[in-house]
Amino acid sequence: MALKQTGEESRSRPAAFGDVVDPVGLSRQIRERYLSYLETTFYFRDPDFRKSFQECLRSGALTKGPFLEGTPAFERTLTPRELIPELLGFEPEPAFVKALHADRRLFWHQEQAIRLISSGKNVIVATGTGSGKTEAFLYSILLSLYREHRAGRLGPGVRALVLYPMNALAYDQRERLGAIAAALEREGASFRFTFGQYIGATPENERDTKRSARQWIAQRQPGELVTRDEMRSSPPHILLTNYSMLEYLLLRPSDSPLFQRSHETWTFLVLDEAHQYRGSKGHEMAMLLRRLKARLRPGGLAQGPPFRCIATSATLASGEDDVKTVVGFASELFGEPFGPESLVLGRTVPIEPEARAELPVEAYPKLARALAGDDEEAVSLAAAHLGVEVYPGEPLNDRLARIFRADRRAERLRLTLSSGVHLAEDVAREVFPELEQDEANRALALLAQLLTRVLDPATEAPMLAARYHYFLRSLEGAFVSFYRSKTVQLTRSGVADGRMFFEAALCRQCGQHYLVGRQQGGHLREANRDPSDPYASAVFFRPIELDEVEEGVDDRRRRLFNLCVVCGAMQPYGRSREGGCGHNHELIVEQQEQSKEAFDQIPRCSACGYRAPDPVREVVHGSDGPNAVIATTLCESLPKERRRVLAFADSRQEAAFFAWYLEDSYRKLRTRNLILRALRRMGRYAEHGVSLSDLADALSGLYQEHSVCPSSWSLLQLAKQAWIDIYREFLTEEARISLEGVGLVRWFNAWLDRHPVPPCLLSPPWNLTENQARAILGLMMDMARADGAFDVRTEKELDIRWDDFGFQRPQTRLRLGENSRENREKRLKGVVMWDARAGRRARFLTQLLMKRSGMDRAAAQRVAGETLREIWDHLTAVDARQARVERHYRPLLEQVADGRRFNPEWWRIRPAADGELFSCETCGHIQVDTVGTCSRYGCYGRLIPWSLSKAERNHYRDLYESLGSERLRVEEHTAQLSRDKAREFQEAFRAGHIDLLSSSTTFELGVDLGELDVVFLRNVPPEP
Repeated sequence: MALKQTGEESRSRPAAFGDVVDPVGLSRQIRERYLSYLETTFYFRDPDFRKSFQECLRSGALTKGPFLEGTPAFERTLTPRELIPELLGFEPEPAFVKALHADRRLFWHQEQAIRLISSGKNVIVATGTGSGKTEAFLYSILLSLYREHRAGRLGPGVRALVLYPMNALAYDQRERLGAIAAALEREGASFRFTFGQYIGATPENERDTKRSARQWIAQRQPGELVTRDEMRSSPPHILLTNYSMLEYLLLRPSDSPLFQRSHETWTFLVLDEAHQYRGSKGHEMAMLLRRLKARLRPGGLAQGPPFRCIATSATLASGEDDVKTVVGFASELFGEPFGPESLVLGRTVPIEPEARAELPVEAYPKLARALAGDDEEAVSLAAAHLGVEVYPGEPLNDRLARIFRADRRAERLRLTLSSGVHLAEDVAREVFPELEQDEANRALALLAQLLTRVLDPATEAPMLAARYHYFLRSLEGAFVSFYRSKTVQLTRSGVADGRMFFEAALCRQCGQHYLVGRQQGGHLREANRDPSDPYASAVFFRPIELDEVEEGVDDRRRRLFNLCVVCGAMQPYGRSREGGCGHNHELIVEQQEQSKEAFDQIPRCSACGYRAPDPVREVVHGSDGPNAVIATTLCESLPKERRRVLAFADSRQEAAFFAWYLEDSYRKLRTRNLILRALRRMGRYAEHGVSLSDLADALSGLYQEHSVCPSSWSLLQLAKQAWIDIYREFLTEEARISLEGVGLVRWFNAWLDRHPVPPCLLSPPWNLTENQARAILGLMMDMARADGAFDVRTEKELDIRWDDFGFQRPQTRLRLGENSRENREKRLKGVVMWDARAGRRARFLTQLLMKRSGMDRAAAQRVAGETLREIWDHLTAVDARQARVERHYRPLLEQVADGRRFNPEWWRIRPAADGELFSCETCGHIQVDTVGTCSRYGCYGRLIPWSLSKAERNHYRDLYESLGSERLRVEEHTAQLSRDKAREFQEAFRAGHIDLLSSSTTFELGVDLGELDVVFLRNVPPEP
């Protein structure tokens, strides 16, 4: 993953100086969030491994930078007003020259390319992105068309074919050609030209509703032919298309007029982004171009003028050393001769030292305000300090340019970056040696931004074109060693420093570590996960202590081994060590059962009992989670007026999914943040617990205050959304990362404090205290949240149903009667048995009885079932009694068809008090005390006191407490969008209404997305 913050900005937003982004500080924020996410996601329960893993993460192995790169300015030469008459050999009409920006000086490479093309040469323009490569061939084509016009020969017929790898590039070019044609009309030029974009979406005729002909015609540019019929009847002078469509055009008889009328006129063949045509794709394009030339000149070149072939690319060549390779590539691609002179590279302007003195650090914020129009006096003071003369009425830009040329700090920065890429912190120390590092970083950010906003009159380019680069590497596994000390490393080395490192996997619930590998030649070797390999194997082994061995000594199904931690030698546990490796440093490991779904997974964690899809996983993450963390940090840290992030993925499918994933994950984070804020706003009321209704009122108010929902929403819609979000949190399917799961809030039942507990819990074999009995009773009720056995209660005006919550699980009903045939059949119909022997309530009570009273499992299961039935009878009896004596009593268990559901009106939420929660020693689950035993299904470990103030950092807890309340709008921008939708998103992004565009790696080439502050490459491409 790589982040690139650009400094190449226009001067249209001077107000942005009020909040300068410090790229070094931003990089630190991203690093901290990213590493915190990894520490939370990959939790080692073993404290030694956990500490070593954290040290590895923070060693710098996963992050590099930020680096600062400067881009030198291209040399400028003649204006079109000076060059065009020279090339034409006569004076053109002023309107034609004016339409081509008559007085804007061309870059040297543009002039060279235009001269070569005008002289009949084939050309490769290989200069950087945004360097005006398009104008190099476009002006050449228009000059040729103008010659024909002046000679009276400019009739219908294609003169130039421009092939684009993506339709989006053709859309952008269409607008550029339309702007020139409009300028010709506006200036009253006699010269006119036509162009047409012939792609799959081009309508057949005006009646083609399938291809939205009306929309195309409504958006017709000046000089544009819109329909296929128009182009066939009167072929355009410039034809824009792509590889696939050109192949169709050559095959279909109906499109023959495009070629038949152009034998003697078709001259230009242009390939934009030519570097894309390498390998097999290049061979296909070369064959297609040869077929095209044969079609246009069936009798040889005598039938028309020689072809002029033009290729453009920002990455084909990096310097003079590439001339031979690039020229050969172009010659093979076009089947036309290219010589060394055909390759046109950029010529840059060197920085001439001319500084006189050094501005004080405090001068730069004042100059920033001056550029924003707020502090004109600062310019005069800075000029006087440097001995620079400024003149009344002189443009502000020119005065500032003169000041920065005379400033040694600005000069030092420009000269340093002209020599290559540097660490931003090193540059900051060099430019501001007297400042502390953090202050120097901020000063550098401001100076760099100032220089990007001021144009050098000599080059008409910013005085500094700079980019910051920051790199993050994904985790590709964690590898553990037990020899000498417990150590983690992040590189796959096998043996290192005289000891063996084994690949580790972690339980996603408790953090227990496992070793992953395959047995080969009496050793534990690296796993082979290639499914096509018949010898593929990835076996999981859990290190265990001697007492765990003795507990299951009679279980013949167990597969125990002695593992040498020095060399990886393995042998069955208990076998004589004679003939072994001789190191005498061994670990006892137990081989785990293989999952039926996948050979490289296990079905459950044998340490805590956790079951889920892939419950124990290697320390390798998917791309979407970390990328969402990075993107969220970027968008949260950038000022709102500069929040424009372009994120790239390898495919359009990945880009589309990431757009949804990021917006959805950010919405969940922000919702929990707002729920927490709403709760804390209620002060002392919240300390005693507030109802779902109280919280919904407060939350909908926050939604309105922070414009969380669309501005068109009514108060009723806001209230409905608040209720839905509260129920999603109350009945969450993400218990581990919920507000309660990270220890920030506590849900509890107010019914418990107002009614007696069941007598059975106070008597043998339970013998619980009143408080313990209430805790166990509250847990039994709370487990119904995970079952989905709750009614949906809201305000009368709101129509909210279970399906509105988007849960994976269905809404269920509770019933008694574990063993009845009728109830077993109803399991498939949304019924959960309150007293089911395998259910979470019965399993917890069984384990608790076995620990407290020493009962055997069968007896404990019988008592647990009886206790649950007595609790059920007690709850329903209290409901019935209270309904008779209390007029407005709300039953705890609501009758629903053939079962019951809990009434959420009895539940309350409050901020968790420091010291009231506990944590499981085995799985880390945070909860209230339930008689010292973990309540998580399948674990039942020992509880220890947990304090929020002393807890280790948790990525999600930090975000819930610190995240902003602003909306984040994310959209995909890929080739699968319609033309109109893509254009809509482009305009919204330019206007600042979209915060992040998720795109595939080729779609944005040449597309104008306006000013851009951050580019996020989710996978760094293999080539620069």
